[in-house]
Amino acid sequence: MWQPITNSKFQITKLAREDFKIKTQIGKLIALSVVIALVAIAALLLPAARVDAQTPTVAGQGKIEGKLVNGTKDAKVQNASTVTVTLLSAAAGVTAPMSQTTKSDADGKFSFANLDATASTRYLILATYLGVEYATDVLTFPAAQTVMTPTITVHETTNDVAVLRVMQSHLVIEVTPRAFNIIQIVQVVNESDRALVGATATSPTLRVPVLAGAQDIQFERFDAGDPTPRDGALAYSAPFVPGMDQVVYNYTVPFTPPTYQFALKMPSDVGKLRILLSDTSAKISSAQLAAPTIFPTQGGQNFLLTTVDNLKAGTEVKATFENVTGNPSAPVAPGAPGTLPTTQPTATTPDNTPLIAGVAIGGVGLIALGLIGFIFRKRQVAQMEEQLDEERRVELLQELADLDDEYEEKKISEEDYKRVRAALKTELRELMNPTDATEDAKSE
Repeated sequence: MWQPITNSKFQITKLAREDFKIKTQIGKLIALSVVIALVAIAALLLPAARVDAQTPTVAGQGKIEGKLVNGTKDAKVQNASTVTVTLLSAAAGVTAPMSQTTKSDADGKFSFANLDATASTRYLILATYLGVEYATDVLTFPAAQTVMTPTITVHETTNDVAVLRVMQSHLVIEVTPRAFNIIQIVQVVNESDRALVGATATSPTLRVPVLAGAQDIQFERFDAGDPTPRDGALAYSAPFVPGMDQVVYNYTVPFTPPTYQFALKMPSDVGKLRILLSDTSAKISSAQLAAPTIFPTQGGQNFLLTTVDNLKAGTEVKATFENVTGNPSAPVAPGAPGTLPTTQPTATTPDNTPLIAGVAIGGVGLIALGLIGFIFRKRQVAQMEEQLDEERRVELLQELADLDDEYEEKKISEEDYKRVRAALKTELRELMNPTDATEDAKSE
């Protein structure tokens, strides 16, 4: 399956999801040379996707016959013959990829010939359409076959920010003696069939919240915009293609122990806010937030978890953190009272630390933010994210059941019912099987 990097289907993130689940994206302002260098590393480190192929394998006789298709309803690829398609290839053991380009024809078709069809050589195809970068998964030729026929789904664009919905916002706080190291993950869904882009290169596509006093703010993407807080928010300007995506950024906030007055204003509606604090000896009190519970990870790191649902734009969430010392939290046995269920580690999950922390975390510009080492060990984060996903899966099943009840009771129209149900099912598929979510949604 071939998906735009901005829609989180790039092979890097499908595996990195086990370590941090950050959805990679290529930004419209990132130089292709940067993309080439980083993709080479991905090609060497990650298992490749496989696609349908046809004839016996002969080294040097591989061929790719691909096509650009438009995922926007009733739309064709505009000026398809002017779209530049780039093929990156990396043989086993090499440190720099080979690159070649071609133009798609009037029907969006493109091809590359005389390719190494051995299983150890990896490929990636890039295309820019209407200013948005798209890419295939990393792939290899299957054994005894030399022809691959990928399609790259592109989309028309829109400047209407109303197509974007913020599903969840995670605020993960590592406590140190005199500062909070914070990573925020804002999960969104573009519910349209068009890629959301800013009206100009600097126009925001989303405004995301940030705590007062934030320092050293960094987005995961080079093209995300100026990380300068204005009115308690950051202006994020990277595109969002249809489907689910994430905005990831990190920063530090100085504080004087043992008390901190937490205040975070929502610049847009949010389905759920989760706050995770690494100091489980602390006390969190708030008139808005749920009573904190212990959130354990398989790696032994525990957090205080508190949540609030259905926040409207302009709402300021306030809380008091007391007895905040920065001391490490003691492990909690799985299944202990007041804990969330733990997940089992994946036995065959590869260690992608060099790829994630050393190369990039966003936009295939993947800057070396060191987000994982900066906050927690990568597997602790992976397990924490997995547990959050499990909680969300349960919520989605309940939301689907409630929606069916409302439709049967004629409380909502058939049009609204189908639209909301499709969005919920897409999100559920993404959590249950991220590889196939988009393809399944298209087949309905």
